[in-house]
Amino acid sequence: MEVVWESPPPPATGKSNLGRKRSKHWDLIEALEARPGEWALIDATAAKALSPMYAICRRHKLPFEFASRANPDGTYSIYARRKETNAKEESL
Repeated sequence: MEVVWESPPPPATGKSNLGRKRSKHWDLIEALEARPGEWALIDATAAKALSPMYAICRRHKLPFEFASRANPDGTYSIYARRKETNAKEESL
């Protein structure tokens, strides 16, 4: 493959991820990691039965489990926990 040298590209017109605040989901992930195996209610009035955090954990292959329960008012309660791993799995 040949390297082609050019002048710098024009400035981006869209929003950049640089300088953005860290997602609130990462703070929640850290809290769950501190207490593996314990279920936490992460959203008591979710509009959907699936948390956006599920997509983050799946994309980054993080060891979390999720569960949701319907509330009488049509919203959902979403629970999450970090899966417990035994010492044998952690050493691999």
